[in-house]
Parts: sequence; C-alpha cells; structure tokens
Amino acid sequence: MKAIRWFPCLAVLLSCLVCSWSYAAPAYPDRPITLVSPNPPGGTTDLQARALAEAAKKFLPTPIIIVNRPGGGGAVGIFEVIQSKPNGYMIVIAGSSQVVVVPHTLGTPYKGPEGYTPVIKLTKSLFTFSVHASSQWKTVKELVDYAKTNPGKVRGAVPGLASLQHISLETLKDQAQVDITTVPFNGGAECLAALLGGHVECMVVPPSVVVGQVKAGKVRVLGTFDEKRHPLFPETPTFGEAGYEIPVRVYHVIIAPKNTPREILNILHESLKKSIESESFRKFAEDNGYLIDYKGPEDVKRQLEQDYAYFETLTKKLDFLKKK
Repeated sequence: MKAIRWFPCLAVLLSCLVCSWSYAAPAYPDRPITLVSPNPPGGTTDLQARALAEAAKKFLPTPIIIVNRPGGGGAVGIFEVIQSKPNGYMIVIAGSSQVVVVPHTLGTPYKGPEGYTPVIKLTKSLFTFSVHASSQWKTVKELVDYAKTNPGKVRGAVPGLASLQHISLETLKDQAQVDITTVPFNGGAECLAALLGGHVECMVVPPSVVVGQVKAGKVRVLGTFDEKRHPLFPETPTFGEAGYEIPVRVYHVIIAPKNTPREILNILHESLKKSIESESFRKFAEDNGYLIDYKGPEDVKRQLEQDYAYFETLTKKLDFLKKK
C-alpha cells in the first residue's frame, strides 16, 4: 500500500521536471544570427545584406551580424553555411547566379536546392552596361563599333567568373560578334574600382553599384539588360532597343542549411518578410534599383529548381563556359 501511495507523488515530480525542461529551453533566436555575404564588402549583395540586417532589428530579438566570405564565385560562403548546423544561426544571402549558374560551371560542392533550405526571395534587379564618364563612347553601338575595329582592346569587368553578368557580357559579344576581353572580379565594388581606375573600359553590374557614381558624374550607363528602361536610368536605352536579346535578370534569396527545423524556418521567414516590407528597406531598394519580389520558401524552391535546370541546359551550349 505504501508503494502505491508513491505513484501519485512520482507522477507529480516527473510532470514538474518535464515542465522545468520545457521552460528552460531557449526560444529561437536567443543569440545573434550570422548572415554570410559571399561577396566582398561594398558590392550589391553586401549592401543588400546590410540593409536587411538593419531593417530586421525591429522584428527579431537579436541582431543579424554580417560576415563576408568572398571567393569561388560565391561558392566559399554558400558552402560554409549549408554545411553548418541547421539551427537557424547561420544563413546566407545569395545572388541567383551563385546558386543556379555557378554550380554548373565551377564545380561547386553544392548543387540544386535539394542541398539546402530556401528561406525567402528578397528582390530582383537587372544589369547595367557602363563606362567611365570620360570615355569616348556615348552609346552601345559606338563601343561595339570600336571593339570591332580594335579586337581585344576593350576590357569588360564582371563580378564573378561564370556569373549571370559574365553570361550577359559573353552573350553580347556573341551577338555583336566583337572581341571584348572579359575580366572577372570578386564583386561589383571591385569592378567599379577597376573602371574608375582605368583598368577596364566597361563593366556589367547591377544598378546599385553604379547609381551613386552616375549621380556624381563619374560613370555613364550605356545600356540596360532588360526589356524595359530602368526607372533609375529612364534616358538609357535597353539592349533590346539596340537590337540585342539578352533578358538575363538577377535576384537575391536567403538560404539556410538543409533540415533546418520548420519552426525555426517559419520565424526566420516571417521576420525577414516583415523586414523587406519595412519602409527603410523599401527606400533602400528604390534608391539602389532593386524591385521587392517576395516569395516564400516553397515558391522560392520551385523557382530555383526551374532556373537551375534552365542554366544547366544553357551553360552546356555556351562555348566560353565549356572551356572552364
């Protein structure tokens, strides 16, 4: 009978222990979140990461810390994140070329979106084709005509070997039948420095890299790679207007390691969604030529799968990539 009396007490004790363990478990996040930027500081991806981290202060109890891990066309930083613990404390911001193009061209240790967890799509953008403001060329045609009569003398900077910007420049070279020497850099900021320093004659970069220098009168945008003129450069013709078809766009996504728990993914997604909808981030996007293009985890995954398959086919057709 005495043993039987112990059972209710034991049950109460176990219940208290379970409640204690449950109560002691820290809520996510309880420490800073590392957001890896796989590009150097000052480039388009880095600037967007920092604007996102600033906006997220209102929606997360802990800060987002930006860490730059450039190299390998973005592969170094991305791989560091996707092989880390799936606990929500290390995520990465990736340009679309880094996850749908580079795996096909540079032999990255990661492949399609089955190898990581998409969190959110942030923005989309396009590319600008720019020269130094002091250059002799006022239009794409003038530069192309010069390149035809001076093969190899025009050097074009692109942020990343086999990036979408690289593909855009090579497609232009192919369609215009010109010899422009492609010079890859680690990011848009390095491309801009090379252009301003006279080390290259032109570059293909997102609007955010050049808009400040255009306003300062140091860079001239000759064309944009899109069907419609960009609101930041309404006087600048598109490549379609110049007779070329190069409809390559770029977008940015946040990804986390594979098997990140659903409850953590939901907190990240909802917090970052509120961040890109905030007034501060919208202003940043508008000032730098981005368009907010939100997609949730499942929709992002579908887009990445489609684009990954598309560029797998495309890169097999491009001679300049077959040599890499």
